[in-house]
Amino acid sequence: MKSGKYIDLDVNDNFKCGYGTVDSKNLKSIYTKISCWIVPTISTENWSPVIGGLKRKISSKINESLKSNPNFKHDRYIVDLDIRASGLERGKKSYMNCEITLFTNGSHEIKEDPFKGNISNLISSVIDESVVKYDKFSYHKNKRG
Repeated sequence: MKSGKYIDLDVNDNFKCGYGTVDSKNLKSIYTKISCWIVPTISTENWSPVIGGLKRKISSKINESLKSNPNFKHDRYIVDLDIRASGLERGKKSYMNCEITLFTNGSHEIKEDPFKGNISNLISSVIDESVVKYDKFSYHKNKRG
């Protein structure tokens, strides 16, 4: 019996976004996905601190946003940022995927408008105030173009 659901969101022209759950009947957690193609704007030998800096900015924004959000536990979340450091070079597009797991307070319906709007606002603020402001990369929705 399939009980997972995924909902696409259109919050930014340069990112593919959405959220979902593995069990919509007993909603204890949701995952959000933010993906795009990145182009480094700097050159470096060691990409780990650059990628780590972006992950810290995302985590900091999530932490700040969850403190004022009654739908989610503000002390529990997981940020999984996936960028392959081995292929990064200036002027070349590389794939970025960020999955954020949030744990709910109480029961919610995954498709209800207030809940969907809440998640949309959270993802939008992460993108606009953390990712886009991190000027070590430029961001594109597709590999071509």
